[in-house]
Amino acid sequence: MVQTLLLLGYKTPAKQFLPEHEEIKKYNPKGYYELYHEVMNGVQHHRWKGQVVKLFPSSLAYTPPKNISKIIICKRSKLRALSSYKPLHKILGGHYSPRKAYNVNYKFLEQYIKELPHIFVTFEEITSDPEKVIKQLCEFLEIKPSKDQIENAIKNVEKK
Repeated sequence: MVQTLLLLGYKTPAKQFLPEHEEIKKYNPKGYYELYHEVMNGVQHHRWKGQVVKLFPSSLAYTPPKNISKIIICKRSKLRALSSYKPLHKILGGHYSPRKAYNVNYKFLEQYIKELPHIFVTFEEITSDPEKVIKQLCEFLEIKPSKDQIENAIKNVEKK
């Protein structure tokens, strides 16, 4: 999603990969674009206003709503998400099970986003009809990217 937003003209303070990603790059060669250490305790400032900042629900929980413009929630079916994350979990480890993390994250999101402008984008929707989803994103974000930017964003989505 971050790469799609970059192609639509947004900027991000994040780098494509962190040193911690070296072992898992092959699972997402286009990049993870995380600010892991900077956002671990939420975003407590406006330095990145107007930019794309990827937050996991655990970091979002510590971010004051006043520091959020809009939220794009990238959702994946539980079965596919767990299957996809299993090899990463073996490498990265963690004191939680992927199943528990999935359940807790979505339960939290349902409560947190109620009063904030948000849109859900499912993995299945964007990979089956990227043009439709990208147009929905542009409307939600109130942006008017060029035709080339939209075409590049659509081409960037890997249909699976």
